[in-house]
Amino acid sequence: MNRKSATPYIDNIVEKYLKSAKEFYPSLEFGSRRSWYSGDEPLFCKFEFRLNSFNLNKTEYQTKRNYDLIHYSSSVQNIIEIINSGYLRLSNLIALNDPQEVSFLVKNLQMKFTNDQIDGYKNHFFTASFCKVTNKNRPDNFPMWRLYGGDGLGAAIVFEVTNPIDEWSNFLLANVQYGSCKSVERFRDFMTFHEEFQKEHSSVIQNFPKALSSLMALHKNKIWEHEKEVRLLTHHEFDQYTLKESTHHICNLKHSIAKSGINYAYVELPLFKSSEYIRIEKAISPTVLKSLIPILKIKKVILGYKNSYDTLMDFQSITNFLYPQYNHYIPVQISHLNEQMSNPT
Repeated sequence: MNRKSATPYIDNIVEKYLKSAKEFYPSLEFGSRRSWYSGDEPLFCKFEFRLNSFNLNKTEYQTKRNYDLIHYSSSVQNIIEIINSGYLRLSNLIALNDPQEVSFLVKNLQMKFTNDQIDGYKNHFFTASFCKVTNKNRPDNFPMWRLYGGDGLGAAIVFEVTNPIDEWSNFLLANVQYGSCKSVERFRDFMTFHEEFQKEHSSVIQNFPKALSSLMALHKNKIWEHEKEVRLLTHHEFDQYTLKESTHHICNLKHSIAKSGINYAYVELPLFKSSEYIRIEKAISPTVLKSLIPILKIKKVILGYKNSYDTLMDFQSITNFLYPQYNHYIPVQISHLNEQMSNPT
């Protein structure tokens, strides 16, 4: 069998898999494929779906409309650093403080993934956490300040997403799922199909596509349900020993060590009109850039309800100084909860 006649065999396998996978995730889009040959006949392949938000349409993960997003931090200094640098960091899952990251779905469904595979997912998926802004006049809320905003002493940034989320490449924005919900049942049924397909076709598919493994990063224990978290997720591989990048990514990859002593990595997403954003925009054109990355515009900064008026004035001075960098005014305010806390009656 020559390679011309052999290639359709793998094509048919992938097409058959995709057709069945769409019964669970209707908007999956094919991305790329590589085949392995023994002589002239292909025996195995690896393939990927496109990793983007469009894949999540018609599922529980889908963010069905464009909301502003709010990102909390435990310290005012961290928010100042984001604005000064012009980057939002997406840290890999290994850096997060929840030991059940990725593992929650694996354990819940008793999936056959090794610890090395799980660590690989944790190392190569990068995320930033947000909440949806459903009330523009009062975008922040007390529980999130208590959990992630330094108990009211931190700060938060409200971002506007300026480009359509379905057009991003290698980025997705998704609603996190909690506990044993409908999306868990969907994933369980999909994994049953996947394992049966592999058994029937002698494990012809040699990988688990990233668009599907990414879903494991979108599940948490039900005790966190009050967060109503929205995650921005991307994938970037690097060698665990040399730390050299194995795949191309438009964002800078950096490495660091956490206070706990754990090595972690993060990618730097350039914010709208930052110097790095403008550099990339000039290099590849605004139209192309809009189809590659989430374009996040800083809309306002909110200081936690325990911050002082002096801190507010100092912070506003900094954002005024940075006006030329972003070419727009960034308002700063203290949380609406400040007044409630000062006058509890």
